[in-house]
Amino acid sequence: MNTTAQAPSQTIAPSAEVITQMRTAIRDMDAMSRDGFGSVEAIARLALLALESPEGQRFTEVLACALQAIRDTSRRTMDSISEEAEFFGCEHVDPAELRRAEAWRVMSGHTQPAMQPVQKDGAA
Repeated sequence: MNTTAQAPSQTIAPSAEVITQMRTAIRDMDAMSRDGFGSVEAIARLALLALESPEGQRFTEVLACALQAIRDTSRRTMDSISEEAEFFGCEHVDPAELRRAEAWRVMSGHTQPAMQPVQKDGAA
């Protein structure tokens, strides 16, 4: 499948198959976000309610587990959504993250670039 980015004057309409794949990916991302973030919301709500009572304040280990569940669910959800976006060449690239990675590479003496944005048009 060719997902090459084109200049506006050179845009080629995607095939029906590509449109179907994209619709399926968007539907999957919506389901993943609802499932993952719904879980995060529920766990956070329970943790916050626990903090409203003296009894809840005594169970810091339970609250720590809730926070770990929030962290893990968030990471899994982000990774799943990113994987779908990457398949179509639509992943988010954070310029600040790239600059930090490059600064670390220079500071640590590495010769290879740390990360580079993916070029979808074949450019280097």
